[in-house]
Amino acid sequence: MKKSMVITIIAVVAIATGIYIYNILHNEEGSIEIVEEGESVKEIEYELEADHVLVENLPSPEDEFSMTMNEEEVLYVIHAMSHQKVRAKVKWSFILMTPERVDRMVEIVEANDYKYRERYLDILYRWQEGDFSQADKDHNYVWHLQRGTVGKAKGLLSPQEELEFIQSRTAGSEISEEEDTH
Repeated sequence: MKKSMVITIIAVVAIATGIYIYNILHNEEGSIEIVEEGESVKEIEYELEADHVLVENLPSPEDEFSMTMNEEEVLYVIHAMSHQKVRAKVKWSFILMTPERVDRMVEIVEANDYKYRERYLDILYRWQEGDFSQADKDHNYVWHLQRGTVGKAKGLLSPQEELEFIQSRTAGSEISEEEDTH
């Protein structure tokens, strides 16, 4: 009797764990937003075009990213921006990559003494030049520093896949201002 009860409990735990892991690996829709208590999340509005996305209501990068960001926050931003460029089963975070945001992150990293400062600048300088040929490697580098276990990048998205990914993460409505994304 005791033995069959132990086997039943182990079986239930194993099944529940399997279902949980399956849901994590197959949930490409979920995202995590880090928002301070009392802050509201602004929707990013979009429209798909051939090579760019039209957006409005984005906060200014100066308001969005403080010059005193700690290294974990820098990692988070680089990681979340890379998601629009890379192929990965799971992408929990997303920050729309814009030239202004990349420029702001360069300014922040240049002004601070982070442990991996030079590597962040290598990534961001390439992105400033429009070179995303290593975005999957960039993603995996910061993902590894964050001790990532799920969602390793396995290549780059095509321009159309990138636009579709952005669209899936920025469900919006009307457009009033054009802003190119990287």
